[in-house]
Order: sequence, then structure tokens, then C-alpha cells
Amino acid sequence: MSRPHWYLVAVVVAGLTILSVPGYAQITVEAVGVSALTTARQTERLLVELTREGGNSTDHVWRVRQASRQGSASDQGFCSVCGVLAGAGLGFAAHESGHLVANWALGTDVYVKKVEGLRVPFFAIAHRDTLSRRQEFIVSSAGLWAQFAAAEWVLTRNPRLRSQRASLKKGVLAFHVATSVLYGVGGLGRIGPPERDTRGMAMGMGGHERWVGIGVLTPGILDAYRYFHPSATWARWASRVSKMVLLIPLLR
Repeated sequence: MSRPHWYLVAVVVAGLTILSVPGYAQITVEAVGVSALTTARQTERLLVELTREGGNSTDHVWRVRQASRQGSASDQGFCSVCGVLAGAGLGFAAHESGHLVANWALGTDVYVKKVEGLRVPFFAIAHRDTLSRRQEFIVSSAGLWAQFAAAEWVLTRNPRLRSQRASLKKGVLAFHVATSVLYGVGGLGRIGPPERDTRGMAMGMGGHERWVGIGVLTPGILDAYRYFHPSATWARWASRVSKMVLLIPLLR
């Protein structure tokens, strides 16, 4: 980055002034005397000092601006991380809100239950009532429907999300992809706590949990592909269709 143009102008003007001062001083000596020459020399010295001081001040300002910009860049990076984490929190809230809304719509008595998956303590929203298969499928899949809808909204409104500064939306999408992969792998391997969504969905539809795992994993993979390849039309529609597939059991 170059220094301001006004600094160069000041240096040139000061230099021309310095070069012209000795000639002016000689004329003054002849007409007035030695005292004028002394004044000219003092003026010359003052101009030199002011020029040096101006250069130092400008250099100082330039360095301060550089440090400020570096600090701003680090602050922006920190804020981006905070935005992604906040977006992931919103995605988590949407997922759990889906379960709560489904339970509320069915009039079930819900409570928070401590669970453990792969030795990692967590919690789940459970219900005390005995539900029909259809109701069990609705309650278990409602969280995934909510996060699917949130991810689709983000990618539809911001198809080129990767090239944008939208850390909050990126966090929502990251939670969706991570959760889809986690639940999908858990369904394929039938691993995790008994309260996992894929198991409840399989029980509700009377099918195999591995098929549910594939159905949950597919949208996450396709949406991750859409993030890196926003112009892929086939991925956009394949992702939307894969999300709608989870509604098929409700048609029976």
C-alpha cells in the first residue's frame, strides 16, 4: 500500500523551498546584511525538520492504519466463527422445536430425558403417552422435517452461499448436514440411544431402520454438494425430492 499523495506533494514543495532559500539568502546578505542570512539558514533548518517530522508522522499514521486493518481482519474472523456457531444453534432449535410442535399438535405429555450416545451425554424430548404408529412416525420425524425446511430455505434464497459472508446461514446449513450424516450413519448401523429419531421412524412406518438411515443421509449429502456446486440443477431437485420421500409413509 502506498502512502498518501499529499505527503509526496509536501516533500516536493519543501525541497523546492529549501533549494530556493540559499539564493534568496545571498541576495538578502548583499542588501541587508548577515542577519538575514542567519534567518534564512534557520528557516532552511526548520523546513528540513518539519519535512522529516511530517514523514515520520505519516509513516506512523500508515502503520497505525495497517495495524488497525489487521485487527479488523482478525475481529471479522472471530465474528464469523461466532456467526457459524449461532447458526448451528438456530438449526438445533429448529430441530427440537419440530419435535415439540408435533407433540403439542398430538396433545402428548412431553418431558426432557437424559440419553447417551457413543458415550456422549445428551438429552432427548420424549413423551409419556402411548402413540399409534402413524403418530410415532410424525413425532420422530418432525425434527428432521424442520431442519430440512430450514436448509432448503437457506439454499434456495442463497444458492451461492459459499461465496457470501453469511456465517449465520452457513451455521444453519452446517448443522443440517452434520445432523443428517449423524442420524443417517446411526440408522444404517443401528447404533445410538434407543430414543434416536431413525429408530422411532422405523417403528412408526413398520420398516427397516437402515432404509430410514438412507432416507435421512441422502438430503444431507446432496445439500453439501449444492453448497460447493451451486449451479448443479440436478442436485437441487434431487435434494428436494429426497426430502419429500420422508412424507411417503404418511400417505399409507
